[in-house]
Amino acid sequence: MSGASIGRGLRVALLGLTLTLLTVIVLGVAALYGARADYERQLAESYALESAAGQLEAASVLEQATRLRSRGGSPGALARARRAFDAQARRARALAEGDPESLRLVIERQSLQDRVRDAGPAEAAGAARVLSVIRPAVTADGREVTGSLIGRQAERRESARARASDETRTAVIAILGAGLLTLVAALLLVRGLVGRVRRPLDELVGATTRLASGDLRQGVSTEGPREVRELSESFNTMAAELRVAHERVEHERRKLAVTIESLGDGLAVCDTSGRVTAFNPRAGQMIPGLSVGEPLDAEGGVLPRTEDATGGETMIEAGGRALAVTASPLETGTGGTVWTIRDTTERVRLERMKSDFVAAASHELRSPLTSIKGFAELLGRSDGLTAKQREATDIIRASTDRLVGLVDDLLEVARIEAGRVSVVQQTIRIEPLVEESAKLIAPRIEARDQRLELLLPADLAPALADGRRVRQILENLLANAHLYGGEGGRIDVRCQNAGDEVEIAVADDGPGMTREELEHAFDRFYRGDRAGMLVPGTGLGLWIVRSLAELQGGSVEAASEAGHGSTFTVRVPRAPASAEIEAAPSSETSPASARSAG
Repeated sequence: MSGASIGRGLRVALLGLTLTLLTVIVLGVAALYGARADYERQLAESYALESAAGQLEAASVLEQATRLRSRGGSPGALARARRAFDAQARRARALAEGDPESLRLVIERQSLQDRVRDAGPAEAAGAARVLSVIRPAVTADGREVTGSLIGRQAERRESARARASDETRTAVIAILGAGLLTLVAALLLVRGLVGRVRRPLDELVGATTRLASGDLRQGVSTEGPREVRELSESFNTMAAELRVAHERVEHERRKLAVTIESLGDGLAVCDTSGRVTAFNPRAGQMIPGLSVGEPLDAEGGVLPRTEDATGGETMIEAGGRALAVTASPLETGTGGTVWTIRDTTERVRLERMKSDFVAAASHELRSPLTSIKGFAELLGRSDGLTAKQREATDIIRASTDRLVGLVDDLLEVARIEAGRVSVVQQTIRIEPLVEESAKLIAPRIEARDQRLELLLPADLAPALADGRRVRQILENLLANAHLYGGEGGRIDVRCQNAGDEVEIAVADDGPGMTREELEHAFDRFYRGDRAGMLVPGTGLGLWIVRSLAELQGGSVEAASEAGHGSTFTVRVPRAPASAEIEAAPSSETSPASARSAG
């Protein structure tokens, strides 16, 4: 039974108890019914026998009266009276069969009547005198016996009533006793079942508590009822899986700890209050005085504020080192921040050396290139050149122009990286700068049969920017649209007010860019493909555009879709109203609402 189901065992036990109780109740009710039936039967018999006794006495009196009247008369009436008495006597004896005492009294009464009969008929005067003495005595005895018989019936009724009461009491006590025994049996059954279930459950609860406290070697016996056994087996399976998972997590944790400790970058973890909870050895080397429990970004400390370092690298200097610091929030219930500290001293040194080299090389190249360009132009003006020589001169001049452009871009990049680019923000009009840039690139646009549209609204607000740098931005964007636009394509320059900014958008209908190309559009030295062909250029133009826009407090963004052209939008701050009035250009320089070049 140890593997039996609790529910099934309980159902069988309760069914057995119910049947037993029903059986006892049925037997008790049957006993009550039988006692009642016996009592009613005995009551009916006693009343019938009492009635028969009275009728028997009446028949005896009738017979004696008939005998006295029949002296000298017809003997037929006397015979009928005798038969009537005998019939009543037989009836009384039949009713008295169940009670020996009543039967004795009936027989005794019949014997007294027989004595009266045996006295014979009264023929002589002497006999009459004898009968006159005997018959009254017998008649009195008969009445006494009849009275005893009637009294006996009253005794029988009282005895039957007492016996019926006793039997009823016994049956009720038996029913109540059976119910009590059934209740006790049910309680014992429940107690036994609870005991069978409680022991393994107590063991299971204890094992669960120990498991929750970290002891994963727990297991419980799989004995007891089926439900408890299945629960115990499930617990053992869960405990085994937890052990395996814990071992796997512990292995990964140790591997991660070794990895973090061996990282070349510093790593520090802070709680929600900004205090250090853990850090690797490299972080301790790069941040002097770093310790657990101390705030990492406290005022006056080495690291920047968490808000400043979240979302991107922040460059700082600490202990003669150049450090790139990044803060990332922990996406957990406890919260906190993870600081990544990278030593970029060597990278910064190399970048500086590279920038210095590029600047020096570009500067050294610019003088001879300028000379080469000048001499090539002089040769081109000479009349004594053959057609082939003139073509070679044009190639020299074009190549020199490309090299000068490259040197200029490299020098600009070097100046931007070194922080030596001067930006003088003042109130300027954007329209003349757009028109001037359009005129400069017009010959190149005409050479490719392209069309340039300038959309300049009359109410365009002045900008707070450096005019020279804005012109440089426009020239780079127009050159980019010219290079990537197709033959006979269209280039649009749209200017408009955008809240607190002035917006300049340059759009082309060229092949556009894929999503991957769009992500790298502003990277240095990145050049896209045009119909599978590499576009000439340095790949620095858009990087310079973004850098110059940000130096003026503006921004730039690109929107493109493969096969649908590209749009580059530059936003620069709008000049205050007072400055606009002071720097308002003359009417002669007011631009038209839309101009076309090329």
